[in-house]
Amino acid sequence: MTTTQTPTVNLPVRLFTRSTKYAIPPDQYLIPSHWKRFQLSQLINKVLDLASTSPVPFDFVIDGELLRGSLGDWSQSKGQGDGGESVLEIEYIESVLPPTLLNTYQHDDWVSSVSAQKKGFFLTGSYDSRLRVFSHAQNLICTIPTGSSTGGVTDVCWLSSPSFSGSSNEDWLASGNMDGITRVFSFPSLSTANPSALLEGSTLKAKAQLELHHHTSPISSIQSNSPTTESSSSGSSLILTSSWDSTLAIFNLSPLPTAHDPSVPAPIKQSNRESKRRKLDTALIEEQELEAKEVTEGLEVGQGGWRLGPQVVLKGHQARVGRAIWGREEGRVWSCAWDGSVRGWDVDLEMNHLTKQGPSDKICLDMDLMAGTGNVLATSHADRTVSLWDTREESTVISLSFPSAHTSSIPLIRSHPTSSHLLFTAGHDGQIKIWDARSPKQALLGVKRELKEDKKGMEKLLGGDWDGELLGVGGEACELEVYRGKI
Repeated sequence: MTTTQTPTVNLPVRLFTRSTKYAIPPDQYLIPSHWKRFQLSQLINKVLDLASTSPVPFDFVIDGELLRGSLGDWSQSKGQGDGGESVLEIEYIESVLPPTLLNTYQHDDWVSSVSAQKKGFFLTGSYDSRLRVFSHAQNLICTIPTGSSTGGVTDVCWLSSPSFSGSSNEDWLASGNMDGITRVFSFPSLSTANPSALLEGSTLKAKAQLELHHHTSPISSIQSNSPTTESSSSGSSLILTSSWDSTLAIFNLSPLPTAHDPSVPAPIKQSNRESKRRKLDTALIEEQELEAKEVTEGLEVGQGGWRLGPQVVLKGHQARVGRAIWGREEGRVWSCAWDGSVRGWDVDLEMNHLTKQGPSDKICLDMDLMAGTGNVLATSHADRTVSLWDTREESTVISLSFPSAHTSSIPLIRSHPTSSHLLFTAGHDGQIKIWDARSPKQALLGVKRELKEDKKGMEKLLGGDWDGELLGVGGEACELEVYRGKI
């Protein structure tokens, strides 16, 4: 008995890329329908004459979706039979390998925030009201008690222009807290410190410098003016804060104050609050207050934290502000809030110059500015979605949406430091996903987490950051997880 083979169907395909490095002529190809990613990558490498030298793997995006099977399977899933009637426009992008776990750093409570913005180091904030600095060599360099006994740390940042202090031998950082106060600290510079001291761990002692007062509810975000903005060339060191009280504030730390701001009254001592995990008992409060004295020891009265009021206050949001960030242009700020809106602010005029209003129930939890020369904002939401906003298009509300990006709320989104297409998200579902904006329907890859047995059921993630090679996240597992993978 003879069998009849089904003839191979050739599909008309046009391959293109936005990368000038791997661009091929925009010709049309007839490609067998059974071809998958591997065969398509071979074709591009052959055209680029890379097949015999250093072949490069590629991923393929069709209509915003990554190709995971054959071209024929994709055509059939879209109701196009075996295809062949129209030309398939396929974009190819360089493949990336998923990051692998490098190390974990233990904390005493939930890790709420992470910064990787200082090369070679991670800065974390925790609900135990402490800041910690870790080196990439897996050492704890410094632990800083913030002195807040009414709630933990909610956000952290390095100050990008510490030259305002008049000393190049210090590093400066800041923490936002549940009590609505942003605190500024200094300690010996990590770049000039004795390398042997950094290997010993916990040897660098910090000093409390400033308390920034304005907000009446927990701080949701803090950010130093970026060294990439024109505003940093003025020599000013500015801190942008946002809060659950629906306002934004900007504090000018240059020049450093030498007395309390008369517009800021001395705070009234508050009663103990319920923390997120347990009520702080008297012994723990006394321990934190004793630790806090270490950062003011040896300083003159008041110099352990001069109270400073804001230079600018921005009002307009109708609900909690999720995050505020500096724009690329001088005097520009962007923010997102639980009222579903993204707003642009003119700092000099102290006014809201642009409002993009999404659905009022589309709570914005976090925001970041995509890399590149444009002003594309990425936001994450409580409804498990991710949105991109092109601020140049005033008539457009949401330019691109990533539906069902996670299975729970997404409190964290960060753009890649150099790629204008890549970003990563972390959710309350415990998942870490890396996305390419050219494929919004499907994550580029997921990061496999390796929680220890005693951490099972503690997957919720709250904070994170990356520098393009190392990615750090933290949450209710009470540890900073660091993953390596150049992306």
